[in-house]
Amino acid sequence: MSTMTGAQGEAMTAGERHWLIWSEAHGAWWKPEQGGYTRSMREAGRYRLADAIVIALDANRALPEGRLKDVLVVDPMLLQPMRGAS
Repeated sequence: MSTMTGAQGEAMTAGERHWLIWSEAHGAWWKPEQGGYTRSMREAGRYRLADAIVIALDANRALPEGRLKDVLVVDPMLLQPMRGAS
């Protein structure tokens, strides 16, 4: 299983729900459980990497090569440095 390390040093595994999906076509984030779209990152769904890839590939399959409609973004809260850390 692949892992990455977040800003706080915690291990991030592909099976954890750390991934958001941005829809360029809707100008919004996918909501949880593929329940529509929201412009609020806080209301956006968090998906496991494997699920997010399948969703984005399915949404992008009819587009010309090189043109993405939906893209994956890691949860930015994981990239924030710890408060008070030097």
